Amino acid sequence: MRAKNQLGLATLERATIPDFQNTQLIARGEGACTFRVSWRDEDVMVKKCDTWNQRHVVKELEHEAKVCRVLQKLQGR
Repeated sequence: MRAKNQLGLATLERATIPDFQNTQLIARGEGACTFRVSWRDEDVMVKKCDTWNQRHVVKELEHEAKVCRVLQKLQGR
């Protein structure tokens, strides 16, 4: 997930691992791993999941991105 769009809100964007710098594992869950990375000169959070075997995880990640956008709007970001 990319940190912000033009409005400063979280967005969901697919990217390949080699695009990331300074990768740090934050958490490992049942369906995904969460990393803090540098990407395009920004610090962002990235969730990596196996979409082949766990398609339900993609829907969860999309839902999580929506929740992040709502929370950012409530915080005035």
